[in-house]
Formats: sequence, C-alpha cells, structure tokens
Amino acid sequence: MGYPLILAPLVLLVWGSFAWAGQGWYLLLPPKSSCPPEKICAEWDTNAPLSQWEHVRASDSAQECELTRIDGYEQALQRATRLQKNTANAVKEAQSANDREKLTTLRRMQMEGMNAMTQYGNSRCIASDDPRLK
Repeated sequence: MGYPLILAPLVLLVWGSFAWAGQGWYLLLPPKSSCPPEKICAEWDTNAPLSQWEHVRASDSAQECELTRIDGYEQALQRATRLQKNTANAVKEAQSANDREKLTTLRRMQMEGMNAMTQYGNSRCIASDDPRLK
C-alpha cells in the first residue's frame, strides 16, 4: 500500500540532489482537514497553502529530506501496525459486549495511528526559498 509513496521520491534522490545543490529543504506535514469532533477523520488537507503546513525538519539537501520523509513514514507505519495488533483483542471484546463507548475509543486510537501514517505519506520536501512558504 505505501510502496508507491516511497518509490516516487526516490527519483528525486538522484535528480533533486544535483538540481538543487546548495539549497535548504524543509520537510512539511499537511494540516488536518476540518472535521467535526464527533466524527473520525483520516484526511489531511493537502490543498492547504504550504505556509499552513507543519515544519518538521530542515535539511541541507533534497536527498536528506526525502530520506527523513521516508523514515518518518516507515516509523508511522510500524506504530500503526503495532497499535492495530495491540488493540485487536480489545476491539473484539468490546464488540461482543456491545460496549459502544469502549469500541469508539479503541477505533479512534486505531484511526490516530493510521492518521500519522497517512500524514507522513502526504508529506513533502520543499526548498527553503519556495515562494509558496510565505
């Protein structure tokens, strides 16, 4: 599922590091989409202006930034996978007991793990002098 998100930036690792030598890079995470508190949302506002994105890290090269981005995605994927496994039995128990409150809490926890993975999947490395950051 996440492999296309990882493979596409690898092209930039070679091309981008030569084309943008000497320029700083920012790893940006998209902001959350507007979502009412009673709903569980797993979407990020990738259309928001880059000035509203969260600055996670500065890097000296496009290659370093992309490697950091990929590492962040892989870590978020591992956390989401662990969270799904750790809560699976509790979800089954809550379903059996028809405990809607506990089930909602567990589902929200699982969704938050998936959200972090999706957020990193939608992250971008942007040159520090990109005018869209203003």
